[in-house]
Amino acid sequence: MRWTDGRKSLTKLVGGLFCLFLSIDHLRAEPVKWLGDIDASARFAAGSSREVAWELDTELERRAGTQRTTLQVEVRHENESTAGTPLRRVKDRYLISPKFEWWDAPERHFVFLDPEYKADQLSSTQSRASWTAGVGVGGMKVGAGELRFETGLGMRQSNYRDGTRKRAPLWVVRNRLDYPLTDALDAFQTLQLERSGREERIEAEVGLKQALSEHLSLRARLTLTYSRPIDATERHLDTESRLSLGYTF
Repeated sequence: MRWTDGRKSLTKLVGGLFCLFLSIDHLRAEPVKWLGDIDASARFAAGSSREVAWELDTELERRAGTQRTTLQVEVRHENESTAGTPLRRVKDRYLISPKFEWWDAPERHFVFLDPEYKADQLSSTQSRASWTAGVGVGGMKVGAGELRFETGLGMRQSNYRDGTRKRAPLWVVRNRLDYPLTDALDAFQTLQLERSGREERIEAEVGLKQALSEHLSLRARLTLTYSRPIDATERHLDTESRLSLGYTF
């Protein structure tokens, strides 16, 4: 009797593995689709003070079946001078974030794994390494627009200029809304909330994207960033407006 039960269990296991391999082969047979987005802007100022700054955001996405892999890279570089002094760096920030998503067949719900590395040579926090795992929902209709929402938990390690390191749990909430206004003009909104230890950061962005051609677009956005650094009681609210040129493929 035990041998019969064991054989049935083995048969079920082999059958399950066979189905798994078939599903993997099915995913491999799915056509691979590549998507990309490049967003670049520059800022120059002359007079009593000089400023030279540029920003570059790139995103490359690979879709195969219900799996999506995204690589996001952000670069922020800014130099400024006052009263005839030479230009000096005031911002030198980099972000690298590969992201892995697994969607269900209707492409409504997904789970994700999101490691991230951020470095800023001129900040008190020189670098941060974190990972987040969570769930999300996409394709939610809001009028003519589409809403995406996700939340996850993870861990973050921060390395500070004075040589200290701190590690704390990380909670992330993100959303994105894309809303077409006309055939060539779209509005978009994003919100990102991060909380790790005693650090808080909320970034909200609203913008417009005007298509210039099939791949080129002109983008205007307003970004509000609220933050409370670690070991500090004061809070900061920064506002940034940005006009950029985007290329989508």
